[in-house]
Amino acid sequence: MGAMFVGNLSEALRQNLQEHDGAEALGVDPNSITPSFVNELSEALHDTVAIIYNDAFVPVFFVMVPLIAFALVLMFFLKETRLAETIEESGFTS
Repeated sequence: MGAMFVGNLSEALRQNLQEHDGAEALGVDPNSITPSFVNELSEALHDTVAIIYNDAFVPVFFVMVPLIAFALVLMFFLKETRLAETIEESGFTS
């Protein structure tokens, strides 16, 4: 999921920052952007970067929701077993 986010983020930074002289307008490597750095940007750049981050996260959540739903369905098929209270009950023999 991280690779998906970083790929989306890199592409969005490249496309959306063209009107602000590209990613170089940030003055740092796009991989080292922090929230405190974004807060120090001019209002136009701040809003653009915030939108870019939002747009990069949305596809990740769209992928995660079906995976979580699938995992939830699988949980209904798990067999519940009582935990052993002694070694003899566990079936473990040495």
